[in-house]
Amino acid sequence: MIKKTLRHLGLLSAFMCALTACNKQNDATNSQATKSTPVAAENSSLPVYRVATLSVFPPFVQRDGRGIPIGFDIDLLNEIGKEEGFQLQYTTKLWQGILEGLNTNQHDIVAAGVVVTPERQKLYDFSNNYMDTQWALVLKDKTAEGKPPFKSFNEAVRASKVFTTEYGAAGQATLEKIVADNQATMINSETPYLEIANVLSGKADAAYDNARVLEFYVFMYSKDPKTKMYTLVNPNSPVNQFSFAVKKGRNDDLLNKINSGLKKLKDNGKYQQIREKWFGKSN
Repeated sequence: MIKKTLRHLGLLSAFMCALTACNKQNDATNSQATKSTPVAAENSSLPVYRVATLSVFPPFVQRDGRGIPIGFDIDLLNEIGKEEGFQLQYTTKLWQGILEGLNTNQHDIVAAGVVVTPERQKLYDFSNNYMDTQWALVLKDKTAEGKPPFKSFNEAVRASKVFTTEYGAAGQATLEKIVADNQATMINSETPYLEIANVLSGKADAAYDNARVLEFYVFMYSKDPKTKMYTLVNPNSPVNQFSFAVKKGRNDDLLNKINSGLKKLKDNGKYQQIREKWFGKSN
C-alpha cells in the first residue's frame, strides 16, 4: 500500500515539488534569487505599483515555468488592479527584509501571504484582510478502507499516534504539547509538501500546519480518490488574518484603492472564483 501511494505521488511530483516551501507563519527566509517580472498590463496611462513577493509560498504565491509569480495573492491583486485602474510590476525577494523594503521605498506593496500582527501594524499599514486562518490537522481519508473520517479535532488527536509538522513552524510548540499529552510521537518534515507525503505514505497519521496551506494541498490531492485527505481545525488555535502590506503612513490613495477593489471583487463574485481556483469550494 505504501509503495503504491508513493508511486502515485511520483505522478504529481513535477507539479507539487515546484510548490515546496517553508511555512513558518511568514518568518521563513526564501533562498531564491531576486527576480523582476514584466508589468501585468501595458497601458502607459495607468499608474504602476511595484509589488514584492516570494518565490514560493503556495497557494499564495509560487512561480510558473517562466519564473513569473502566480498564486492566490497574485490573481487577487491583479483583479484589484483591473477594477481600480492600476498596473503591477512584480519582483520576487527573500522574506527577510521584504516588509522593511516598504518603508525604504524599494516597493509599494507586499503580497506574500502576509499575516497581520500587532507588532507589524506598528511598522506598516495593511489592507482589509482578504482571508483568515487557524491551525489544523490533515489526515488521509480512509473511507474506502471502511474507516470513516474523524468528526472532530480532538477525536483525531486521540486516535493518532504519529504526528508531523515542519521543523521551526509556528505551530510546532502546540503540536509538541499535543504529542506529550497523548503519549504520541512527532516527526519533522522540511516542508508542508513533505508533511503531506508523510501522511499519505503512512509514516505519520496526521500533519499539523496552517489551515489555509493545508486546504490548498488537500484540494490538489483530493482530486484523486487514492490521495484524498481532509482537515480538522484546532478550535483553540488563534485566528490570523492575511492582508496586503504598504508603507506606514503612505500619503496617496493606494491603500484605499486596494480596499475598494477587494470589496468590488467580493461583491461581484470574482473573489470567490479566485478562492475556489486555489482552495476549492468551501465546506
